[in-house]
Amino acid sequence: MSEPGKRSAWARPPVLKPERDNSWMDEGRCAEEAAINPAVADWFFPVRGEASNVDEAKALCNGWADGSVTPCPVRSECLEYAIVHIEKYGVWGGKTERERRRIRVQRAEERLRGKAGS
Repeated sequence: MSEPGKRSAWARPPVLKPERDNSWMDEGRCAEEAAINPAVADWFFPVRGEASNVDEAKALCNGWADGSVTPCPVRSECLEYAIVHIEKYGVWGGKTERERRRIRVQRAEERLRGKAGS
């Protein structure tokens, strides 16, 4: 056992995440809609096991299939933020946590293939 206040040699160092300008968050369609209808925030962060409006959240991000609503203007920034910061909950950039995890895995595999081919 280690002494209080001392770090073990095996302890992981803290993960440092890049600082970013998050002002884009104010430009999101979700922020606009939540200002009108506070229940919209629940669409993006549903409670596990309860009925959810994830499809509505994704439609708000990605635009409506009929084209009557265009995609959110900051959708790509939102998605990238969630991927970089490993957001574990909610819909970000039109993707669920499971969909974002697939993107992270795909990017990691692409980096490994790139290193192997070097």
